[in-house]
Amino acid sequence: HVSDARALAQKYQADKNVWSGNVERYLQLKRLQLYYEDPVCQFGYFRSDETVNYVKNVMAQWQSYKEKTDDSAPRIKK
Repeated sequence: HVSDARALAQKYQADKNVWSGNVERYLQLKRLQLYYEDPVCQFGYFRSDETVNYVKNVMAQWQSYKEKTDDSAPRIKK
């Protein structure tokens, strides 16, 4: 289904390599017949809520890790 969303994003001039506001949007639109029956889609209807929430949680956790390990933290030399 994500590959369908990426294909839709490309078709509608969005960035197929960017999740937020691009692939995410088209994944959510795959619950509408106009989009899931589009010729670029191979996998049909999709309820995206669980996937979108999962990715949102993973990205939030990654941001948390990134903030904890930023370049301003002192490094231990070996």
